[in-house]
Amino acid sequence: MENNNNVNIKGETISLVFVLVLVSTVLIGSSFAWFKVTEESKSNVSIESGSLNLEVNALKDISLTDVVPVDKEDALKEEGFTLTIKNTGTVDSNFDVKLIDKELDSGEERLDPKYVIYNVYKGDTEFKEDFLSNTSNDVIFSDTLKVGESVTYVIRCYLDSDRFDSDATSKAFKKIIRVSASQKID
Repeated sequence: MENNNNVNIKGETISLVFVLVLVSTVLIGSSFAWFKVTEESKSNVSIESGSLNLEVNALKDISLTDVVPVDKEDALKEEGFTLTIKNTGTVDSNFDVKLIDKELDSGEERLDPKYVIYNVYKGDTEFKEDFLSNTSNDVIFSDTLKVGESVTYVIRCYLDSDRFDSDATSKAFKKIIRVSASQKID
């Protein structure tokens, strides 16, 4: 019986030694991997932190219903839609201004954007003009604001008299102004 106990103790000892070797191997391997990853990440990394905060004031949504086509000269006489953006954060900002479809009222049909020209003034200077159908991802313009700066845009949308046809009559154009921003990276 003593012989059996010695065999069991030897077997348990061998198992214990095997488990200790296995655990040691895993610990050493993972420690090496951790130090290797840590070592590789020691490069010239610069992390800039700050707050990104834009105050946006859009006085109203853009809506064209029961309008007639006009030329640019007449369109620029209209009041337009005012959008003021101020950077109150601690980092410079890039931003996109989009015109997103607004829900139509019951019975209304959406006007095809190929008939609509948008015109953007930044202060007293014409900033951009194009057909709405030429936008990518609804972005009508992009700009940058430094910390503390404020800028006012006037957006006008009008029906192009050269492209207008019977398919555009009695249709509604309703958009929401949306601003998306990101930290400016030099």
